[in-house]
Amino acid sequence: MANKDLALFTKADLEKTLKSFIETFSQAPQKKLSCALNFSKEKYKDYPNRPDGPFINHVLRIPVWLIQNGITSFSVVIASFYRYAKEDAVEIAHSCYEAEIKKIIELIAEKDYSKIEKEERFDLRLGDFQKAVESSIEAGLILLSDYFDNRINFDTEQDDNKKIFWSKHNGPRIQIFLEKLLPEIKIKQENKLGQGIGLNVREISMILRKDLDLANQILQPV
Repeated sequence: MANKDLALFTKADLEKTLKSFIETFSQAPQKKLSCALNFSKEKYKDYPNRPDGPFINHVLRIPVWLIQNGITSFSVVIASFYRYAKEDAVEIAHSCYEAEIKKIIELIAEKDYSKIEKEERFDLRLGDFQKAVESSIEAGLILLSDYFDNRINFDTEQDDNKKIFWSKHNGPRIQIFLEKLLPEIKIKQENKLGQGIGLNVREISMILRKDLDLANQILQPV
């Protein structure tokens, strides 16, 4: 686990890590991974900054976190570059990638909830999140990486209202990781079916349980 260290990485550091990883593949997958990296760099270069820095850094930290935590599956890493793309990501997926990668991108890509009543968005977003995790371990891993990068901001958050929002938003998602994703990964690893998925399930589980306890404390103070 290297999340806080990743927060210190510059865009150049992240690119260097990704390029070193890409070089471990043969020419054809190298080309596809490089295209995905370039897509992200171009797509998000002008996005507004997040509290922890440029948005593009967050996008690039998602695949880097996966790699640093033992997830070296080509399908998972390449799909992770498209976490925040919308309809255009699905279009690219259909024209560039195999069925397995298309499915992962379709599950994780940002959906347009703007036409949904605000009161209904929470349940709809959570339902889509759960569907992604239950449908695909690979999609679940990308969402897990996204969660771990986003929690960096929560560690330093001082605004009580934002803490409450974070807890309401993430508490149910943490439970889905704990109840659905991590047990499936453990089973795969025990049966030696999790090639490219070397995640330390025990360590991740401990961190998530602490986060869930914190979320519950914020929402139900003693």
